[in-house]
Amino acid sequence: RYFAYFLIFVSVRRFSQPQILIKRFFIPMVIVNSVILSILSILYGVPIFKLSPPTNGMNLFYSTFRHNRISEILIFAIPVSFSFFIIGIGKKLRIIALTATVLFFIFLIISAGLGAILSLSLAIFIFLILKPNPSWTKLGIVWGITAIFFILASFVYSNFFTISKNDNKYLSDFYKPLKNELRFDYVRQAIIGFSHSPIFGTG
Repeated sequence: RYFAYFLIFVSVRRFSQPQILIKRFFIPMVIVNSVILSILSILYGVPIFKLSPPTNGMNLFYSTFRHNRISEILIFAIPVSFSFFIIGIGKKLRIIALTATVLFFIFLIISAGLGAILSLSLAIFIFLILKPNPSWTKLGIVWGITAIFFILASFVYSNFFTISKNDNKYLSDFYKPLKNELRFDYVRQAIIGFSHSPIFGTG
């Protein structure tokens, strides 16, 4: 996925025929794939289908890390689909693009991808600073309010409504107490190591 992102950025900057790039790459590889993977990720959460869970943890549907999953392709698909809504020719195309954008936002929230939600919010904010646009401003306001609510709700639920286990799949993904964030332990270990040997390190 990351190598694909690299190719995307290189292509956007250097490709001489943007219309071909949009028709042959953005629509089939980003928009269509996002729709398929979003629907598939929802089906994994519906008991009636009984799909076997992926065996490899590093996949789109892993629910622990909140960042190596479907949310990563969605934060790229959302700006693309919304751009089609802004510059789309014809009412039908604009409606389809807006519907796709709304659905991608919903799937992104359901994915509980906290890192992706923060990244998309920051990207939209920076874009609005560099290139103000009324349509993007409206999207930024709506998404900003949604992201703030999601982050606050996640923090409050995880740290104050503490539970050991929740049978609801979405709430179990939504639940991530601050005390379980091992990165703080890594920082503490680094401080201890630095205090013992600040110049040469501890190996």
